[in-house]
Amino acid sequence: MEPRRKHYRIEVESGRFLKLNRFRNRIRPEKLRTFLVKYAPTHAYMSVLGWLFPERVAGRQKANRAYPLDGTFLLDMDVKTDRFHCHMLNRRGVCEGCLRLAQFNTLNACNIVEENYDEYLVVFSGRKGFNILLPFSAEDWTHYRPTDPLKTQAAARFKYALYLKHRGVWFDFKTSIDPLRVHSVPSSLNAETNLIVKPIGRRADMEALSIGRILDLANPTRFIHPPEFAPIKVTLKPGLG
Repeated sequence: MEPRRKHYRIEVESGRFLKLNRFRNRIRPEKLRTFLVKYAPTHAYMSVLGWLFPERVAGRQKANRAYPLDGTFLLDMDVKTDRFHCHMLNRRGVCEGCLRLAQFNTLNACNIVEENYDEYLVVFSGRKGFNILLPFSAEDWTHYRPTDPLKTQAAARFKYALYLKHRGVWFDFKTSIDPLRVHSVPSSLNAETNLIVKPIGRRADMEALSIGRILDLANPTRFIHPPEFAPIKVTLKPGLG
């Protein structure tokens, strides 16, 4: 999905947003990790589109100056499901009932996605549900207009989303069709729950995992090494040995 063509932005603790591509146009995953360690952001985002000039990405009116390329289609499965069950948050602020319903919904969506795409990635969002990311070419769904590539991307995403909706896939239609939307960087942290935005894999990988196991894999504390203690010396009193 060509990460060097993506536009990256982070939200720092003060609430201010920084565009990382202002510092470097093409950002490799290794350099992105360096930026995240340096700034310790509360959120890290990346664009769904690839860009010829990621450093030029600004508002919607100026997006064509950056020249959008094919990128990623993101199916946002974080839909409201609390009306179907008793909504209860665990100690990390996650409702496991919502996640079970979202998992079932995501598995159904994967079945439909696999009819057109062999490669895709299911990602746990770190809080409410899951996302499905797949490499997306606008020309597969609409006629390409070289004079307005952004409108071409918007039209193609709308057509594919409409196809999925007619097939019975339940997802956030409005956010999924937006070519200028951003999403959390996989393997970064969700600031609201402090859980990892965890890549899971494909449908078979997700079917093999329970919600409890997914939350365990998304728990960052397992990567923190416990402190090493010096050996404890025990001296027994005379007559007790």
